[in-house]
Amino acid sequence: MFQGTLAMAALRQFDIAQNELGIGDIVCSLYALYGFAVDHGFPPIRLHMADHRTWLELVEFPGLQVLPWDDASPPHIDFRLGDTEEDYRAKLASGVDPKLWYARKLATTPRQPPVVAATRCAEAPFAEPYVVLAPFATRINRTWEIHHWRILARELMAAGYEVIALDAPHQPERCKEIGVRYFWGQPALRVGQILRHASLLVSCDSGMAHVAGLFDTPTVVVLTQQEPEKYYSMTGHQFAVPKQPCVRCRFQPALGYEEKCDFGCWALQSLSPVTVARQCLELLGAANADRPGCTGRRD
Repeated sequence: MFQGTLAMAALRQFDIAQNELGIGDIVCSLYALYGFAVDHGFPPIRLHMADHRTWLELVEFPGLQVLPWDDASPPHIDFRLGDTEEDYRAKLASGVDPKLWYARKLATTPRQPPVVAATRCAEAPFAEPYVVLAPFATRINRTWEIHHWRILARELMAAGYEVIALDAPHQPERCKEIGVRYFWGQPALRVGQILRHASLLVSCDSGMAHVAGLFDTPTVVVLTQQEPEKYYSMTGHQFAVPKQPCVRCRFQPALGYEEKCDFGCWALQSLSPVTVARQCLELLGAANADRPGCTGRRD
């Protein structure tokens, strides 16, 4: 375990478990893992994961080996970054930046891992400029209703942008109502390629917003319950937050939080898609103002 092992970090192999369910949680823990690796000279690290292993293909990480978690015969584990729903809720309830939450488990400082942009995500997948929408989250209290996304897409297309929507595996129908070209169940490297070349991502509070942070993709996150500056630290993201007294309420009854808020957030639905579109177009305009012909592409 942790005691007495840090001084030997560069000399031995480490087995670390990360079994949380969310892509965003996996991405946030990557910052802690990379900080640990830098601190200790990139020792061999075997990361045992039950799900989302392919998302680690997006980063350049010397010495990291990703292995499937074997419930029948768990390996020896030096550090556990997250295993259960209870771990997940404890992290949210703490109010601590999740990157720092994981880093504390490894006695390190979170650092942004380099991505594979120059090699495996180099080619733009679509004609630029384009805007990507990520309308769905695993948790319903973070999901903006579909008609809002449809209005937002219409406003962005009227401004001359192609709009593309992304959805999760096994969800071939959900994006149809938005009225744009959409893709579902794309592999991690394909998603990275799409996000790297996008002029903008507009996302609910979901894993896609965290993945975009790895690529420094300009991003507007539509959210209400979380504290955005904590949950998206070490990114340049902007946030679309409704003007309601209960925002940032998660696990804070004094701000109006109740258990039923986990099953739907009325404050989130009060956020106007026209207001969000205006924020997006201002961000797009600012990015391109001093670069005639700019498509939002990062070198």
